[in-house]
Amino acid sequence: MSDQGQIASAAIRLGVPEQELRDTLRYRSSSSARRVVRAVIRLYRLDPTWVMTGIYNPATHRAALNQDVEEIDTALTQLTGEHPLPDEHRPEAN
Repeated sequence: MSDQGQIASAAIRLGVPEQELRDTLRYRSSSSARRVVRAVIRLYRLDPTWVMTGIYNPATHRAALNQDVEEIDTALTQLTGEHPLPDEHRPEAN
């Protein structure tokens, strides 16, 4: 059974390029992984702290519920120690 359709449709739902999702699933790109994690957080309005640590944080969850991309990036930066994504890689808020 091929996963072609499933990955392609998941990438569309997340608003990320299909190749980025594939690279993330194959552990090839940390920048792709960050974009995919951010997309999952935004799409499903999950708490970034919970996604990364398993510990719920109402403040970061509120930012995700409000689709606040900057706050989500700040939380991911604090949790991972990586720099935020440049503006050209930020998805537009829905």
